[in-house]
Amino acid sequence: MQNRLAHWIVVLMVIGIGFQGVLAAETQPSSAPGKEAVATATGAAAASTAPQAPPAEAKPAPTLPAWVQNFKLSGDFRYRQELADDATKDYDRNRARIRARLYVGTKVNDEVDAMIGLASGTDESATNTNQELTDAFSSKPVWLDLAFFDYHPASVKGLNILGGKIKQPYYFPGDSDILFDTDVRPEGIAATYKKDLNSSLKFFGTAAGHYVQERSTEGESSLWVAQGGLTCAIPNVKDGAVTGGAGFFGFGDIQGEAALGTDNTKFRGNTSAGGVYVNDYEVFQTFGEVAIPIAGKPFSVYGELLINTGADTDEDTGFLVGAGLGKCKDPKSWQVSYNYRDLEADCTIAALVDSTFAGGGTAVRGHKISVGYQIAKNWNAAAAVMIGEKSTASTPTDYDVFLAELNFKF
Repeated sequence: MQNRLAHWIVVLMVIGIGFQGVLAAETQPSSAPGKEAVATATGAAAASTAPQAPPAEAKPAPTLPAWVQNFKLSGDFRYRQELADDATKDYDRNRARIRARLYVGTKVNDEVDAMIGLASGTDESATNTNQELTDAFSSKPVWLDLAFFDYHPASVKGLNILGGKIKQPYYFPGDSDILFDTDVRPEGIAATYKKDLNSSLKFFGTAAGHYVQERSTEGESSLWVAQGGLTCAIPNVKDGAVTGGAGFFGFGDIQGEAALGTDNTKFRGNTSAGGVYVNDYEVFQTFGEVAIPIAGKPFSVYGELLINTGADTDEDTGFLVGAGLGKCKDPKSWQVSYNYRDLEADCTIAALVDSTFAGGGTAVRGHKISVGYQIAKNWNAAAAVMIGEKSTASTPTDYDVFLAELNFKF
């Protein structure tokens, strides 16, 4: 599959180069030499009195076909150095990791867009597009990261219907990752709606049904979601706003099943017995965020709370609180953020939670400090320190992560 994918990428590049060559040939001025004129004084005078031919109309510059103009290519690349200090291990793990993502989007018609995306990744895990630099310079795999349509009917302004392997359509304050890792691409159908209720109050909402695990001999695991919220502008405060909302993430057919993810024996913190989940996962979410610029720089404080109402155990709650100042956008701009999280074992499905903090999953708690600096347009540097504690064993153990990275976008 990977060889066929590489083959077609090369073919498309060759076609593109050839197409550019055709356009260049069409716009190249003629190289044929003109005849030299030898003008005498009499000839010049005669020429000055001869009728002048009208100037030739300039040929319009060639344009790309409409279907080509509708395509948009984008992507990003990240180089990361990561050190993990797990107190249960006899040694620290130090590794270089890269992430590469490439997206092609197109306008199908005035009401429909579509996108396909590829991404790196050591395996097909939903929470990890990192690729370790290892195995003696071996070639690295590429995976299907996105493939979806976006229907936005002109008759219902603010409505988008997405289908396929889609971008996350949900609101997570401060880019919180305690419910979904930022790499997770949900699969199924989602409808999002946004509406300005008045000049200072905006509504947003999402309803979705996702396929989680298909089984040929049993019922499928699914995820049904309803989330909504309001954003209210703060009077007399430029770019100041208060956002609040709630959501319900109901996982179906989880209890009594093997672990979700690439390894059905790893529950990543969720309570299990006999190789299956002990609990259902019907997660109620509530969140809030306040944005107030300080000295002309964006500043926000935020929080998110998860309660699994389907759990039969007491380990059913998780939360995150944090704050952020600044934003990497223009060259020499910067940002800094802090958050604290505490995720009990069964507050949500561990296979979808952030895969880096304390090794990933639930039954974790601790602090995360991040900084970033915009070096140039589309290029920034970032670093983070995660001081965590993991409680999957009877005795909690420290698990710290340190990382530094360069990010490039195009």
